[in-house]
Amino acid sequence: MYQFDFPWLFALLQAPLLVWFLLPAHREASASVRLPFFDQVAQAAGIRPTSGAVVT
Repeated sequence: MYQFDFPWLFALLQAPLLVWFLLPAHREASASVRLPFFDQVAQAAGIRPTSGAVVT
């Protein structure tokens, strides 16, 4: 029969899974790229951007 010398250590093995499922994901805000000549870039690309549009 197996015997654990440190049973509390066996309980800690499940800690990473609990953290993964219970804690929310870390979200980090990042600065956007601002182009002072954005209108010229959009015109050269032949697109018409709208409010909140993503140009790729």
